[in-house]
Amino acid sequence: MRFTLVSNLLGLLLNMQLLAQPGSSCTTPTPLPHHYAFIEQHREGLSTENSFRLPVTLHIIRTSNGSSSFNSQWAVDALCAVNARFQAVGICFYLAGPVRFINRTDLTNPPSFAAASAILDEFNVARTINIYYTNLANFGTCAFAFFPGIGPGGPQNQGGVVMGTNCASDDGALLAHELGHYFNLPHTFNETSDNPRDWLFAERVTRNNNEPAPRLSANCNNSSDRFCDTPADFLPVRWPCPTSITQTDTNGDLFQPDATLYMGYARDSCMQRFSPQQIAVMRATLSTPTAPRAYLLLQPQTVGVSSLTTPQLLQPGTVDSQITVSNGSFQWSRSLNAQWYHFRLFQFTNQMVVDTVVSDTFWQAPNGLLRINRPYRWQVRALGRDAYCSHPSPFFNFTAALNTSVFDTKGTQIKMYPQPSTGFIQLAGFSADEKVRLELYSLQGQRLQSSNLQCDDAGQTTWAYDYIPNGLYTILLHAKSNHYRLRMHHFNP
Repeated sequence: MRFTLVSNLLGLLLNMQLLAQPGSSCTTPTPLPHHYAFIEQHREGLSTENSFRLPVTLHIIRTSNGSSSFNSQWAVDALCAVNARFQAVGICFYLAGPVRFINRTDLTNPPSFAAASAILDEFNVARTINIYYTNLANFGTCAFAFFPGIGPGGPQNQGGVVMGTNCASDDGALLAHELGHYFNLPHTFNETSDNPRDWLFAERVTRNNNEPAPRLSANCNNSSDRFCDTPADFLPVRWPCPTSITQTDTNGDLFQPDATLYMGYARDSCMQRFSPQQIAVMRATLSTPTAPRAYLLLQPQTVGVSSLTTPQLLQPGTVDSQITVSNGSFQWSRSLNAQWYHFRLFQFTNQMVVDTVVSDTFWQAPNGLLRINRPYRWQVRALGRDAYCSHPSPFFNFTAALNTSVFDTKGTQIKMYPQPSTGFIQLAGFSADEKVRLELYSLQGQRLQSSNLQCDDAGQTTWAYDYIPNGLYTILLHAKSNHYRLRMHHFNP
């Protein structure tokens, strides 16, 4: 079955004429006749309904060992930015789930449009807008998307958007352009750029339906993008605003493309809007149960809070600045209503070591990840279904230490193991038969448990503790005239 679907998809892709040449911004396939018919049917019907709230799944493609030069925070920031850009459209976006990291080296730089498209067939999440980030430089593009009803995936799992990490930015302009395609919008220069002076297929500048002969009348209703409120455009390459490139149509009229429209190829900094007719068509893809993107509304989620507090970095951080290579435990404060946390760890300032999303307030470094005396910095950002525009925490800089042992003023070494612990710890390094008072604290300073312990003749003792949530804790030990402070990581899968 999968072989048949992929074979049919590849056949479709190979027969599609791509709109842009290598090195272009976008290689979205050419619209088919039924896409044009949809535009002609719905471009005048601007709906006044409430906003459509649509689920998004973000996919970040990395090498098999989880490394990438792409800053995944840009993907979240771009969605935040595009949400603001779609406010006038009456469409808003929420996260259907945590960011998905796909660690597959063979997918990080697909060799062709067909290979990149096949990623969607394998990883799309049904009834959500699937947005992927991978390197598209191999076939000279920055991004592409699929019009409704074509591309990989089934009826409620079809198509998506693929953003090139080779061109990615966090301002949301290119993503807005690709989402326009996803909601049935062609390029503004569609068909016209092939031959701007063509009398039959190229869109004419005039909007007069009764031009005197020999001039030809307006044809914006049935040529190019099929919108008459988007000025005729002829530029299939990125251009600054204003542009010095000039061209006339078959009537000799000078093209004056609108740089503010998302569906052209003006620089991102120029793009600001969709036209009213474009907005009407995008909303029409959602407005009825049989509309081509209506499946995105079948599983609505409860609206969450719109903002979150910034987590406080606790360990290493404000509570304890130390961390060791053998017990690389990171913990931060909980942000009320947060569903996930975006954790990032760098070495040498900007070299990414870890980039992940977790649902708890701690992260445990695997053995061998941290290096002695190497400079690191880390950061956490709270994420919610509707609250993904919150600011990340400030970076905290630290250097990993060698071990977890603690010394008193006389140089006595106290050891605690295992780490992480699952319900008990063993302590060693005390005097024979020594009595020890143990107190367990949260990182916020709340005393949780305490116990009086008796060491054996080897200066060792064991403590079994009551249930506590997974995370980092502080242990204070009082023995004779000496006091010790240790960090305990509890983790019980």
